[in-house]
Amino acid sequence: MTNESLTRNRPKYYKRSNLSPCGVAAELTTNLTIPEFCRQLNGVNTQKVQRALAKLRVLINLNNGYEPDFYYNVHFKVRSFEYKPGKHRSCCFITEVGAGLLYKLYLDDFLPMRKDWDGNYSVTPLEPTPPYSRNIHQQ
Repeated sequence: MTNESLTRNRPKYYKRSNLSPCGVAAELTTNLTIPEFCRQLNGVNTQKVQRALAKLRVLINLNNGYEPDFYYNVHFKVRSFEYKPGKHRSCCFITEVGAGLLYKLYLDDFLPMRKDWDGNYSVTPLEPTPPYSRNIHQQ
């Protein structure tokens, strides 16, 4: 096996920060989809997060959604939904280990940020809501 084949198969993301995000990641809400989880992080562009993670080779872009690369299977749980008869969609949900990974990527500027971001790295944990309690007509 040549050296080129070894570097080609490695994930693109390498740890740059020495911070331990485990304490902050434990406070964040898990078992959410990736865009829902990133709503807790100040300034992250939630519409481009999964595409950016696919560029970092954390996720794999499939025809029916995103799935984690084999190296990151511990960080995400994959659930498949049938939205039409015979049509399935994969959806990644974040575990506690995945929350630490995404928070570290957030601190290292690997996640796409919104244009109106104020430059502060802050976290706002989501309040747990009971199912079906959201009123979509109320603004």
